[in-house]
Amino acid sequence: MSTRAALDGVRVTSPVPRAVWRSLADSDPYALPTQTPQWLDAVCDGGRYTDVSQLYEWPDGHRILVPLVRKRYLPTRLATNGSWPIGWDIGGALCDQGRISKEQAAAVVERLAGQSVRATYFRPHPVHDDVWSAVIPTAARRKPRMVQTIDLRAGVEAVWKRFSSSKRRNIRKARQAALTVECDSTGRLLPIFDRLYRQSVERWATQGDTPAWLTRLRVNRKYSTRYFTSVVRHLGATCQVWVLWHEGVTTTALITVSHGGYTFALANAMDKRLSGPIHGQTYLHALAIEQACAEGRDYFHLGDTYPGTGVTRFKSSFGPVDYHSAGYWLPPTRSRNGSS
Repeated sequence: MSTRAALDGVRVTSPVPRAVWRSLADSDPYALPTQTPQWLDAVCDGGRYTDVSQLYEWPDGHRILVPLVRKRYLPTRLATNGSWPIGWDIGGALCDQGRISKEQAAAVVERLAGQSVRATYFRPHPVHDDVWSAVIPTAARRKPRMVQTIDLRAGVEAVWKRFSSSKRRNIRKARQAALTVECDSTGRLLPIFDRLYRQSVERWATQGDTPAWLTRLRVNRKYSTRYFTSVVRHLGATCQVWVLWHEGVTTTALITVSHGGYTFALANAMDKRLSGPIHGQTYLHALAIEQACAEGRDYFHLGDTYPGTGVTRFKSSFGPVDYHSAGYWLPPTRSRNGSS
């Protein structure tokens, strides 16, 4: 572990001690499940990445933590830092009490861009996007993102009223059907989820203009069986696999992860032929939202989406708030002595 003074008195520690990371994840009301030390363990599972997280401490005691990894076996100058690598969702920054100023954000970005790596991918939390976007260098490459989040703070009845009328009607129909639902956090149901997910990949491969083989390659590489296994293993009881059966036949599955004020719908899968008529995806999401309300969560994060798609319309019918944000590829900057 190295600790040194930098950026006009800001103390930087890397990697971040676990106890400090846990403390900041508990302090930040906007902390996502993907910003916890357990998520870091899932990212690093298998040995591909190493922890290069950074803790920034200002003289007044304010702290900001950047979850960060680097590919383990590449020379530093050829490697990229990721917060997180694309496919591992939002890393961004954890902040004491969820507070960050533009000056603090600028100091963090300056140091991230000053690393001796080929580039750094930094994806901040959408709620702070206005702060970060104001200090990102113009040379950075922007990757637009949109996420949808349901505000649960007014309680389950208020959340229900924000569902579209057709969504409420379909949930009522599902409740009257011969459906069986299981929710498990031991990993026992993961093989069922994964089978439905690979089946969904085959369906997605036939849609759109991308060649089927390329869609299969991209999705199966990004969201492999190992990916889901790592998440379930390291997040433990905070990761739940939901499975829905209709008349004894598996139709639909969902994975959620939770931390603090957030539950995150990480991934879903279905046999569309069987799940569609019973509104299985709608019903499982509704159950997960109800559970998040019962657990006292503040938000239900529906994940990334793309405007104008069927997936976006499906999520929009739950009454979420849309956040338009971005991930940023930060190119390395020259240090004062002229070296990268």
